Amino acid sequence: MLHSRYNLNQFEKPKLTETNEGFLQIKGNILKADSFMEYMDKEGVLREKIPKDILFSEETKNSFLHKKVTLEHPEKNGKLTMINSENVSEFGKGTIIEIFENQDCLGATLQIEDKETVDFIKQRYENGENIELSAGYMAETENIKDNQYIQKDIIANHVAILSGKGRAGSDVKLIYNYLDYEEEKMKLKFNGKELTPEELLVEAINLQKENGEFKEKYNALETEKETLAAEKTTLETEKKELTTKYGELETKYNSLLTEIENKEIISKAKEVLNSIDEKEAVEKIMEKVIKEVNPKFNAKENAKVEDLKEMFNFSVETLSEMNKETKASEKGKFNESEAGLTLKIDNSYFSKKRNGGN
Repeated sequence: MLHSRYNLNQFEKPKLTETNEGFLQIKGNILKADSFMEYMDKEGVLREKIPKDILFSEETKNSFLHKKVTLEHPEKNGKLTMINSENVSEFGKGTIIEIFENQDCLGATLQIEDKETVDFIKQRYENGENIELSAGYMAETENIKDNQYIQKDIIANHVAILSGKGRAGSDVKLIYNYLDYEEEKMKLKFNGKELTPEELLVEAINLQKENGEFKEKYNALETEKETLAAEKTTLETEKKELTTKYGELETKYNSLLTEIENKEIISKAKEVLNSIDEKEAVEKIMEKVIKEVNPKFNAKENAKVEDLKEMFNFSVETLSEMNKETKASEKGKFNESEAGLTLKIDNSYFSKKRNGGN
């Protein structure tokens, strides 16, 4: 949205040139680049500046060229306004005939064509009094941070010569809605409501405040999110470490369990065999015990260790029921007749066991 803007600029010993027509030509700075200007508003102070590239752009310079010069800013109903076709005959006192760059300022040559205004400037000049200029223009504003803004898309309207007392020590100042320099209020629509620029500014400030609070909450949530993410990473690392430790403990447990079972197997084998080699593989020891009951047993056809253990336990129970004398006698008979007490535990037994049969 375009905003009306008025600034102050003080001449320092200006050079006056009088034309054959009685016009007065004076040079002065009308705007300064990259210098914050203060706008007084009901809600506080807004600080605005014009970037150098915008101030010295051809669009801005051409916008001021040939605009009117006024004595004081035009007013309507006690409020500042801009020059237009309805009031130019009343307020127009001259013309801007040249625009130029002067270090960090935008300068202008003003041609004063109104007799009273020419006399006013001459009198102030002769008395050594300050002469102030105030540019009137429209501009878009863009927030850069807090209460600081930049002005852009400048549309010039006029440059006023002010009759008030000079303000020593300032070369550019801005007045906005301050004392008797009050901009004519226009109605603007926002969220379905008609608001004055001041009311709209209040809305903007409130929204900015809410936005700031939202940003604080958002940043707090982002911080909490990062903290939780870090905690998650830590927990996942701890989980991996515990999983590894659990795997190691499970391996040790299974190894210990196997060792205990092997010792039990060796102990049982010792009870039914005359002698065993404890360094021999447990499977071989179990096979020897089984063959005591079934000499034709072929362990190579057995894929499952559990089946071997089951046959081993069965064979140990069977052999334990025989005393040594009966065992020796019956064993000889079995070998001669391949019958007798030889138990019908053959390789098919284990196939049935593996397949869930009887």
